[in-house]
Amino acid sequence: MLVERLSPRWSSTGLKPFLGRPGQYGYFLHHTSNQQCALISLDIKAAFDNMDWSVLFKIFDFYKITLFYRNFIYYYLLDRKVVFKDETLEIERDCHKGYPQGSVVAPNLWNIYVNRVLDIKSERVFLQAFSDDLALVTAGSVRKELEISTNEALELIHLTLVELKLELSGGKCQGLAFRSLVRHQKRKGQNIFKRKPIFKINGQSIRIGESLKYLGVLLDSRLTWSSHILSLHAKVYNLTNHFSRIIKTDWNLDKELVKIWYLTVIEKALLYGAGVWGGALTCEQIERLHTIQRVFLIKLLRPNRTTATQAFNVLSGIPPLHITAKMEYLRFQIWTCRSRGLDGVIDLFKLDKFEKLSEIPLNTRVLELRDKVQDSHFEVYTDGSKVDGGVGFSVCILHGEIQHKIICKKLEPQNTVFQAELAALGEAVDWAIENKEKINIYTDSRSSIEALKSYGSRSKFVISIKNKFCLAEGLVGLAWVKAHVGIPGNELADHFAKLASVEGEGMDIPFPYSFLKFTLKKK
Repeated sequence: MLVERLSPRWSSTGLKPFLGRPGQYGYFLHHTSNQQCALISLDIKAAFDNMDWSVLFKIFDFYKITLFYRNFIYYYLLDRKVVFKDETLEIERDCHKGYPQGSVVAPNLWNIYVNRVLDIKSERVFLQAFSDDLALVTAGSVRKELEISTNEALELIHLTLVELKLELSGGKCQGLAFRSLVRHQKRKGQNIFKRKPIFKINGQSIRIGESLKYLGVLLDSRLTWSSHILSLHAKVYNLTNHFSRIIKTDWNLDKELVKIWYLTVIEKALLYGAGVWGGALTCEQIERLHTIQRVFLIKLLRPNRTTATQAFNVLSGIPPLHITAKMEYLRFQIWTCRSRGLDGVIDLFKLDKFEKLSEIPLNTRVLELRDKVQDSHFEVYTDGSKVDGGVGFSVCILHGEIQHKIICKKLEPQNTVFQAELAALGEAVDWAIENKEKINIYTDSRSSIEALKSYGSRSKFVISIKNKFCLAEGLVGLAWVKAHVGIPGNELADHFAKLASVEGEGMDIPFPYSFLKFTLKKK
């Protein structure tokens, strides 16, 4: 009643634009999300063996791939044969389709080939591919609408695959329907399907189950993750099978070595996908995880079997599995997904950001660094240092043997020496751009140079330094020098970096991913 009286008042004031945004549902009349969703796992029959080369080159034409690359791929695929040999028989056949699995270029060929399928998207349809595993997500207000939107999308996928001379394996395709949990729908009986939705592709029905395994994670219709956690029982016994054989044959095996085995192999396998399922475990699921972990802890400690699992955790120094799962969940949600609902755990504005590869410009992804530029009048030595918890860096700009300029900056204690080294390189490049001078930079941080050259760098801070080098193309050379071997410029930079960590000018850069891991572990 109170909400009904206040709603007109909100509408007549300036509050409505702030309170009635599309993503805001709390405390609004009849403003709920009641979508029914479906997930369809699609299996392409012998996908990699059926890639048609004639279709591939037509796709090259469509994307206007240059002649050089077309010729390279043509001669790469030319004269391929499939040979079978045994003791009595040898068969040889020419190969005119498929791509050479195991080669470096093959995944890129497949991505180009299947890219047209991923263009099938609309407001209520989303298609995702991981290699040849396709996942279709659709939505609808009621079952009938869900069936229509899903079947239309499946028909488009089928027609596109036919153009690519590929075929779906209907018997291996599976579906899963996610039902709304809205209470007013439960009273009307709308949140439980009287019959399961019917999805068809090329006239063949797709089996709809209560759970579906996609990329190693078992999903259920209510996203409770109970099915996935139950499946971990079989996994832990398989994982500890070889482990048990070694322990039986070598009773003197170092326990620390066994513990490392658990942390790097068994725990990683059990917590696969915990970034999704580890956030809201029920008491029953936590108990199951205790039971799963107990199997290993007994083999590690060889105690009395009546000892409590919590005591095993204390004696081994291994935290309970559900706590580690929760930490993995928070780490993924904060770092990768940037979930705003977790601001209380860490200040997101101070944390470095994970960048999606698709959002990084190609010229920044692959950075070509020259060791030296010609006609340079300045040599620049950079270094980062951490002393008594203080972090800083220095940039020493030399004109011959004369100190032209010294830059000293102090960072926050939460920053790392690696970040300080990168920040120093960025500061040197900024100076070159500002003064339009050619410089050669020398650093003793090989890790910084490798990070700048790396194709897979996802840190926004690292990418920002790479962008600076792109802007300074032709002005800057970057080379590595060995530390503490008496190079005057390097020793000078090391001296001022230590001073900067104590009394340098303050500079703010984002906290690294390692700080997030440390914070979560401490909490």
